[in-house]
Amino acid sequence: MLKILFTSSDKWFSKAIMEVTGEPVSHCALEFPNLGIVIHSNFRGLHIQWASTFRKENNIIYEIPFVEENEFEKIDQLMQKHEFVYYDIGAMAFLGVSMWLKAWLGVPLPKSNLWQSTGMHLCTEWVSRYVDGREDSMITPHKLYSRIQNRG
Repeated sequence: MLKILFTSSDKWFSKAIMEVTGEPVSHCALEFPNLGIVIHSNFRGLHIQWASTFRKENNIIYEIPFVEENEFEKIDQLMQKHEFVYYDIGAMAFLGVSMWLKAWLGVPLPKSNLWQSTGMHLCTEWVSRYVDGREDSMITPHKLYSRIQNRG
């Protein structure tokens, strides 16, 4: 079993994300407790980190146990294809601009991210790829939490 972690931190970028979204979460990641690792995408790209270090550096707001058959085969396939890919800065910028336009001018969020780069990942793209089998670059970490939580 793995856990999906939804976090915040005291770092400026985490605070900026929460300010723009108006939500208590700025990041999400996959934790494999049996292995003691977390796999997530941040400005350094998609990478593996010790869970103890990740938990020291982040405030865990929500964690969802997630049961997946053949989780190690699935993560092995995904990591072979996506390990060390770059962070999707274009997708982050588009999402930020879109959220700002929604908050200040009432412009609805687009259904797709026009600046998304294939093969690069936001944290939500990485987690939604694992959970749903597809990337979602137009969802905030908190909205992803709500979507997963409501799946029941």
